[in-house]
Amino acid sequence: MFRNQYDQDMLTWSPQGRLHQVEYAMEAVKQGSTVVACGNQNCVVLAALKRKQSKLSSMQGKLFGVNERVGVAVSGLSTDSATLVKLLREESVREEFVFGRVASPSKLASLVSKSLQISTRESAGRPCGVGLVIVGSSEDTGCQILQTCPSGDVCQMWCTAIGARSQSARTHLEKHLDELKVATVNKVIHIALRALSESNVDSEELTSEACELATVESNLYVSKSPEEVQVYLDQL
Repeated sequence: MFRNQYDQDMLTWSPQGRLHQVEYAMEAVKQGSTVVACGNQNCVVLAALKRKQSKLSSMQGKLFGVNERVGVAVSGLSTDSATLVKLLREESVREEFVFGRVASPSKLASLVSKSLQISTRESAGRPCGVGLVIVGSSEDTGCQILQTCPSGDVCQMWCTAIGARSQSARTHLEKHLDELKVATVNKVIHIALRALSESNVDSEELTSEACELATVESNLYVSKSPEEVQVYLDQL
C-alpha cells in the first residue's frame, strides 16, 4: 500500500512545495454534488443536485439561506459544510445586531476564508473538505458570486460550477458567458439548469426531487419550491 510521509499533518510540506492535506480536502470537494452559479449584476441563480446516502434515506439539501440577501451552496463533506453555514449565519446576525445592516456577500466570504486558512496553520486538525459558493447582493456592487476553496482562497466569479463532473457544467457556462451578462432572471435559470443537466450522471433528466434552485434578485434571496422548479424543468 502506498504511504505518503508528507501528509501526516498540516505543517509538513513536501519537497515539491505541496500541502497534501489541503489537496485531499480539494479532492473531497470534487467528489461532492454538483453546484452551479451564474448571473450578472442584476440577478444570480444557484442550482444544485441533491444526493441520497442510500435508497432508504432522504435527499440532502445543498442550498442554504444566510440572510435576506445572501445564500450559499455547498459541495463536499456535509458535516464540514454545516459548521461553515452556521458560522455565516452567526456572523450575519451579529452584523445586523451590532451595526444594523445586512452582511454583504464579500464580508461573509472573507470570514469563511479566514476560518479555512486558519485550519491550514494548525497541526492538531485538518482542513475542511467543502467548497462554498456564496451569492448575494449589496447596494454598492449589485449581485455577486464568490467561490471559496479549502485552502482559504476566495475568488469572485461571473459564473462557476463545483463538485462532481463540474467541468461539463463550466464548459456549458463558458459558451453562454456573453449571453449571461445581459440575460433576464428566467433566461439565467434556464442556462443554469442546462449546465446542471450536463453534469447529471444519476439519471437522463433532472427532476424537482433531485434539483434545488434559488435566485437573488432585487436584493432578495429566494429559494424555489419543488413545484416551481418543476415548472422551469418543463420549460427546458
